[in-house]
Parts: sequence; structure tokens; C-alpha cells
Amino acid sequence: MNNVDLGDFSEAERRKLLEVNKVAQSFKMEEDRFTFRDMIRQSLEGQLLKFTNVMKGYQYRWVVVDSATGLLEYYEREEHKRYQKPRGCVNLVFATVCPSDEDSQTFIVNISQGENLRLKAADAKERQLWVNHIRAVAEYHTEKAFDQTSLSNLSLTAQRPSLLPVKDSRPVMSNSSNSDHQSRSQRTSTSTYGLSRAGRSAEKKFLEPPSPHPSEVTSSSSVPAIVDPYLQLNELFRLLEREGNLLSKEIDDLYTRPTVAFSSRNPEVTELYRNLLLIKATSQASIKSLKQCLGGLQRDFAASAQSVSGGNNNSTPLDTTS
Repeated sequence: MNNVDLGDFSEAERRKLLEVNKVAQSFKMEEDRFTFRDMIRQSLEGQLLKFTNVMKGYQYRWVVVDSATGLLEYYEREEHKRYQKPRGCVNLVFATVCPSDEDSQTFIVNISQGENLRLKAADAKERQLWVNHIRAVAEYHTEKAFDQTSLSNLSLTAQRPSLLPVKDSRPVMSNSSNSDHQSRSQRTSTSTYGLSRAGRSAEKKFLEPPSPHPSEVTSSSSVPAIVDPYLQLNELFRLLEREGNLLSKEIDDLYTRPTVAFSSRNPEVTELYRNLLLIKATSQASIKSLKQCLGGLQRDFAASAQSVSGGNNNSTPLDTTS
């Protein structure tokens, strides 16, 4: 429709084509919604390469994504899932998945509990299938966890003070007693006090920001704005991991592609390269430690969500050596 020249059609024909295009777009949106629902209803499983450790490298694992429970499990072989426990199981709540830049088959599942999963599909098309499915399941269960704890969080918010700055938007109620008290105070005040008070009020009015519109005050007081710290922290860690990966790649490339700073083929003998390696290790350890702290907080959050919903989670800790 975008490549069709509407100048050759009459006005009535153009209106008809635009109406047909609008109906087609609505059908496309409905189809996308059904695709997402089908993805949530159905589980995905298959054979992938999983990075185990530096010594073993990538090993074949049978990966199962349970859309109903929001768990990702992997086994050594397909037949093991019938009579053995999984070698690893992770909860996809608060998890993110992104394709890797190193090739067209690898993708990384960033989870809040333990080490990240580095998986490799057979080709780029299969990788995109896994990425879309895991991402949809993770987003669905993350949103579901927030919905389950929304009522309990609202009740707890009323009992404990907020750590975020809150602007007082309560309207000032004036009555006859207040007006009488102000009139009596004004009559008993001297002219000097009145001038100094006027100067202070003018200075205070100049320094303070303009007051909001009455309609804005009413809306803000009835519906308070709540900023979710978990979403902010997950986004922050995603950006930190991306910058950390870029830094590690730049440092590693110094050995394969020496620059003016490292004209020889052995940059590790220089003091500058040793400092760069120290920075790389320190940044990776810092991000890992902070993610472990966030994982502890999110485990408490998930436990409270399960206590509210009455469900139980049978996930096992992630085995990074399997």
C-alpha cells in the first residue's frame, strides 16, 4: 500500500483504499496479538549449544522453556527429562535476552539469580525464534509478578514512609476562622513588620517554583506517581553490561591488533596493558557483585509474590559448570 501512487485514483477510490488499508492494519495488529498469546501458551524445547566453562567450551544441551511456569530448564540429553532432574533451572522473571555480536547464532539470557546463560543456535533464524519466545515469556511473567504484588505494595506503602521525594500537592483549605485570625494578625502588625514580611514573601515567591494548575493538583493528589526501582536497576545493569563488554572487547583487541601504544606483538609485558587488564577484571567483578545483590533483593520480591498468589516455585539453582 505504501508503494501505490494514489494520484492516479479519484477521491472516492482513494478514500476506499485508505479504509481497506486501515482494516488490513487492524487485522495485522490482531494477528500479532494472537502470535504473542500462542507463544505464551506453548512451550519451546530443542537442542542448543550451551557455554559451560573455559575448559569444556560449548556443550550440547536439551533446553526447555516452560511458558506456563516461566522457567528455563536444560538437560544433558532429551531423554533425561523423563526421569532425571534438570542440570540447571532458572526463573525468567526479571530476565532479559539479547543476541550476541560475536556471530549470528549466539544469544545471552541475562538473569538476576546467578550466572548468565550463553546459548548458541544452529543458525540465525533459529536464534531469532528462541530470542523472541524467551523474551515474550520473561516479559509476561515479570508483568504478572508486578500485578500480583501491587495490592500488597500499596498496603505496605501506607504503613512505611517513602524513600522517594514527594511533592506536597494538598490544596490549602481556608475557612472563616483562618481568615479572622489572619485579619486580626494584620491589624496588630506594625508597618515595619509588614514591610519586612512583604519583602520576605516576595523573595520566597521569587525563589519557589510556580505552583501547579488546580486541575494538576487534583490529579496528582488522587493518582500518585510510583517509580519502580527494579525496572530502573535492570535497565541500568543492562547498560553496564553492554559497556563492560565493549570495554573488554577493546582491551582484547589490543593484543590481536596492536596500535601505536603497543607497537610490538606482546602488549602484556607493558605496564599500561597490565593496568588495562586490571581495570577489565575490576569492572567485571564489580558488575557481578552488584548483580548478586540485586538478585537477592529480587528473590525476596519473588518470594513475597509467591506468598501472595499462593503458588510455589520448584526451580533449582543454576549449575554453571554443566
